Amino acid sequence: MTEDAKIPVEKVAQDVNARMTDGELMEKYALTAKQLRQVLYRLFQTGLSAVVEQYRRPVLRDDAIEQEAHRETPRIYLAFQLPVRDTSDPSIRGWATDISEKGFAVRGIEATPGKKSKFSLDPRKICPVGTILLEAVCQWARTDPQSGTRLAGFKVVNISPEHLREFRNFIRFITVG
Repeated sequence: MTEDAKIPVEKVAQDVNARMTDGELMEKYALTAKQLRQVLYRLFQTGLSAVVEQYRRPVLRDDAIEQEAHRETPRIYLAFQLPVRDTSDPSIRGWATDISEKGFAVRGIEATPGKKSKFSLDPRKICPVGTILLEAVCQWARTDPQSGTRLAGFKVVNISPEHLREFRNFIRFITVG
């Protein structure tokens, strides 16, 4: 969205209060994470959105947004272990350390940048959604120098509408409660 474009703040306020995720808002209004944060601050200042709802928005608490303005969707750092398995070989497993609607980082899975894999994410012990199946491409991989554990970042390249809905419901559950 350009700086000159007017954002319908009343409509955004309705969507925020209807509990749309940050990613859904960014997609609907063609906003970057930084622009969404500015809009949410404006809503808070004008009183169009509840203080408690504003406080819960991950995009407002993620200081990395300033350094990562290129991100399309906000990153959500997980305070719990979200199991991730390679569906072609169930013995290959790890856990997600952060997620967004466009990708995720995994600890414990050996990966090669550029390689496409099919994964299942299993949030069933955390919230009432089903297993999420998706296809992702490794964007980067490295070894954590402190623990020696493999870390990798993946970009989601294929996900069915049903599994995308489950993924968004999961994100909504952990960010809004």
